[in-house]
Amino acid sequence: MSIRPHVKGMPSELRAETAILTAVAREALLDCHVRHVVELIELGRGRVPPERMIEIYARLHFLEIDMLADVRGRALAALGERVLHYAVLTPVEDAGDEKYPQPPHTGVWSRVRSIFRGRIHHSLRREVDRHTGQTEIDLMEVHAEHALRFARAVERQFALGRAVRMYAEVAGLRESLRETLYLLVLSRVGDSTPDTPVLGIMEASTGIAATV
Repeated sequence: MSIRPHVKGMPSELRAETAILTAVAREALLDCHVRHVVELIELGRGRVPPERMIEIYARLHFLEIDMLADVRGRALAALGERVLHYAVLTPVEDAGDEKYPQPPHTGVWSRVRSIFRGRIHHSLRREVDRHTGQTEIDLMEVHAEHALRFARAVERQFALGRAVRMYAEVAGLRESLRETLYLLVLSRVGDSTPDTPVLGIMEASTGIAATV
C-alpha cells in the first residue's frame, strides 16, 4: 500500500487541496504503521531480530517500498531512543540467511501462518495473530477519517461513493478493503453534527458494491 499523488478524473481546481489531504493522510498512516511495527518488534524481542520483524510486518500489511523505507527508518529511530531500556536490539540466533517466502494475497491468518510456519514458537504466532488484527483495524480507522475529509473536499463535484473510491485509489488501498472503508465512512457521516456540510447524495438504486 502506498499513497499516490493524483487520481484520474480529479478537476484541476481541486488537485492542490486533495494533494494536501493526501499528504496528511500518508503521514497519519505512517505514524500508525510505526507505532504498530515497534510493538511487533517488541513482541519478537529475544526471539526474532528487529529487521526480520519489520520484513514480516511489511508482508502482512502489504507495505510498498517507499512506505516501508519510511516506516523502517522511523521505527528503528524510535527503538534507538529506548535502547538502554530494552533488549530488543540484542542479537539473537537466526536460522541462516534464508528469506521468508512471500505469502500470497490471502487472508490475514493464512499469511501469518505462512510466514511463521516451522520457524518460531506457537505462542509468538498467536501474539502476532492478535497484533495483526488490531493493526488492520487501526489502519482502517485512519483511512476512514481521512477518506471522509477527502469526500468533504470534493462533495460539490462527486457523490460520496465516488469520493471514497477516489480516496482509496490515491491511498493505494487494496480492493478487498474498499467496501469496508465505504461502510466506515458511512457510519461517520451518520455521526456528523447538523453544522457539518452534507456529502453528495447517492442514488438509492446504487448498491455498495457498485459505488466502492
